Amino acid sequence: MSLFVARQPIFDGDMNVVAYELLFRNSASGSNSFPSDMDGDIATTKLISGLQFNNGLASLTDNKLAFINFTHKAIIEGKAFLFSPEQIVVEILETVRPTKRLLESVKQLNDKGYTVALDDYVDDKAWHHFFPFVKIIKLDMLQSDPEQLSTLQRLLVKYPHIQLLAEKVEEHGQYQSLREQ
Repeated sequence: MSLFVARQPIFDGDMNVVAYELLFRNSASGSNSFPSDMDGDIATTKLISGLQFNNGLASLTDNKLAFINFTHKAIIEGKAFLFSPEQIVVEILETVRPTKRLLESVKQLNDKGYTVALDDYVDDKAWHHFFPFVKIIKLDMLQSDPEQLSTLQRLLVKYPHIQLLAEKVEEHGQYQSLREQ
């Protein structure tokens, strides 16, 4: 089985690579973007299956954490449990809607030591129920403004275990500004 994966480095504040986000691709050529006609559940399943059967996770990530996008269905079905908690971060896609069943699954992941991240977070009070069990909130800096970031930082004072992770930081000045916050 062929597996095509885009690998995006995730840096800490000192510009050290600490993890990689692994993104499904359906071929090695093309625009290097998620196929518009691909179902998210199928993409998640193909990525997870490919990583399991090819023993490729450690080599793809250079033994660093792998951030993997999970759909609602993949989380409910427990597909994250195919990996050890030291290998992956379970990213809840921004298209996923918060449900009681999802919350129970996230609690189970947390109880078993998995790191859960909310991807491209936009504030919604329904997600606040997940905060005790989430360790990372990812913000798309092309979609977020300083006021939204400030509001989220004030909200997260009650949840000091949650780290913010900025995505799509495109300029050095933006990077410096975010580091100072």
